Amino acid sequence: MEIFQDSDSKFDRLRRQAEELIRHKENFDITSPSDIFELIQELKIYQAELEIQNEELKRAQQELSELHREYKRLYEYAPCGYITLDAKGLITHVNLTAVKLLGKPKKHLLQSGLNLYISNGWQDLYITRRIKAAQTGENQNVELLLKRKNVPHLWVRADIQADRDENDAVLQWSIILLDITPEKEVKTALSQSRDRFHTLFENTPIACQSIDAEGNILLVNTAWEEMLGYAKKDVIGKSFSQFILPKMRPCFKKQFPKQRSLQEILGNEFILLKKNGDQILAAYKGKAGVDSLGNFTQTHGVLQDITSQRKAEEDRQRLEDQLRYAQKMETIGILAGGVAHDFNNLLAIIMGNYELIKDELPQWSPLKENLEQIHLAVTRAGDVVRQLLTFSRQSDTNRTPVNIAAVVKESLRLIRSTTPTNIEIRKNLPEETLSVLGNSTQINQLIINLCANAADAMLPAGGDLTLAVENVSMDEAEAQLTRTLKPGLHVKIVIKDTGCGMDAKTLEHIFEPYFTTKPFGKGTGIGLAVVHGIVDQHKGEIFVESEVGQGTSFTVLLPAFQDRVQEKEVDDIELPKGNESILFVDDEPSIVKLTRVRLSFLGYGVTCATDSLKALEMVKADPAAFDLVITDMAMPHMTGDVLSLELLSVRPDLPIILCTGYSESISEERARKIGISGFLMKPTNMTDFAVTVRKALDKSRK
Repeated sequence: MEIFQDSDSKFDRLRRQAEELIRHKENFDITSPSDIFELIQELKIYQAELEIQNEELKRAQQELSELHREYKRLYEYAPCGYITLDAKGLITHVNLTAVKLLGKPKKHLLQSGLNLYISNGWQDLYITRRIKAAQTGENQNVELLLKRKNVPHLWVRADIQADRDENDAVLQWSIILLDITPEKEVKTALSQSRDRFHTLFENTPIACQSIDAEGNILLVNTAWEEMLGYAKKDVIGKSFSQFILPKMRPCFKKQFPKQRSLQEILGNEFILLKKNGDQILAAYKGKAGVDSLGNFTQTHGVLQDITSQRKAEEDRQRLEDQLRYAQKMETIGILAGGVAHDFNNLLAIIMGNYELIKDELPQWSPLKENLEQIHLAVTRAGDVVRQLLTFSRQSDTNRTPVNIAAVVKESLRLIRSTTPTNIEIRKNLPEETLSVLGNSTQINQLIINLCANAADAMLPAGGDLTLAVENVSMDEAEAQLTRTLKPGLHVKIVIKDTGCGMDAKTLEHIFEPYFTTKPFGKGTGIGLAVVHGIVDQHKGEIFVESEVGQGTSFTVLLPAFQDRVQEKEVDDIELPKGNESILFVDDEPSIVKLTRVRLSFLGYGVTCATDSLKALEMVKADPAAFDLVITDMAMPHMTGDVLSLELLSVRPDLPIILCTGYSESISEERARKIGISGFLMKPTNMTDFAVTVRKALDKSRK
């Protein structure tokens, strides 16, 4: 446009110059050729200038035409839509991009309203913003959803501008449309993603949290609130360490910088404080959040309440330890029982020969005193065997209802008389306690052994020995934490001292026979093993708590008994004799020889066999040849109880006496159930042996 303006000004100037020249020379007389020549020269100059200006005009017109074509091309193919509306709001101009956006041919768009191509619900917004542009004179930006058949969602951003005349009246509107559908879809997807994340974050059953670079809480979810009992408004902005047990806060402050540098923390455990004051054990796992440059921004972590899980693991470990301990004690018990069996056979031989020699020696013989020493040694050895059998849970004891409080009071008399004076005995006994089905002698032995150990642990300094008894009720959950106890009523015995205590290594072995921490000659190590055996025989359990320098506490739980028990009848003891025929069976030749002498001394006819199969053949050959069979329990080829069943199948009325020094598979009660007439535990003195034989023979004749 500047080119055309320059050309017009030049032409105007030249025209004015020519007119001025003619006016000046209106009265000019051409009188000479020189005047004519001068005039011609000036006219040529003007003509040349006019030709030059004409060329410039043509060139300017050509440039203007090219600019017009470029403007039209840019206008039509611009990446945004251009629309011009007249004063009535009808479309007067529209470019190709706008045609594409509106989805109609250009001829259909002209002289139509733009609102026809806007989706319902968005038309009012468009009209409102257009009016506002006219009223305020300010451009208006608005996002609109266009109406397209084959395009479900076509979003545009409209820039609306009102063009005015010199009187400020609206001449037309200029509208620019920009396709923002991809941007809108990204925003929608982002919004939906945020909504899904928020829903997932809030509804996940795991407690989640975000912490800033200073360790302050930025965000927690519903599960976090429920786990600790706080509301979001009470925790946002506060340090996470405030919710950790005070003694564990230094650990968190030490670990948190590592999470920032490593960008991941696994396996941390903290004790957290709930709003109600309770404590929970929580496992914490977290990752660091970073920005586009890799700089730390915040942490994202999860907390899992593992209180119950850890308790279950500890309970399982305790049960596994108890099982291993029970298996070990069972193995030791079997070994002890086997030793007791062999030892009883030896004692039976010694005892039998002692009785035979004693009866043959005259009263004045100096060997009498030596024999009494042998008898005393055998008696003491028998006590050791009984202790081993008690430990191995194989001793044969009578079971009657026992009042624990009464047994404890009886035991206290002996305990007081044998306990050093610098040890104070404290008792806590109720007026009445529940009974247990057991053996009062064994329970008395249990209490005395535990108290004796407690007293030894407090020497020489002295201390307090506490003995308490109470009735307790155990529920299903508590019973599951033990090896064998069942839910219900129990009697609890607690014996506690303030002595030296024991370390963990010692605690592992205290119930093993012959394990002792006492100096040589000061203890046998059998006491606690016997206690353990007594507790097992009474179907109870024993628990020990001890710490070096803090004393020891033994707790015994025995199942309460409420049913009545019929006591065994006790017959008068005599030393009867007889002349019946007896078959004696034992695989130990020394015992066979001794028993032959015993039975012969009592007047009986004796046939002996060292093999159970041979004994069975003898009875089968002549079932009426014997009035009584006495058999050992543990024999090769066929045990005594199996032999007895075979003999009874041949002759049902045949009286049989079963002898044993130890057997896990037989007891007096079971022996009677299978038809055995008598039951003897080795070693047996002459009186018990004679009475049992006579009773079996007499009973068979009734």
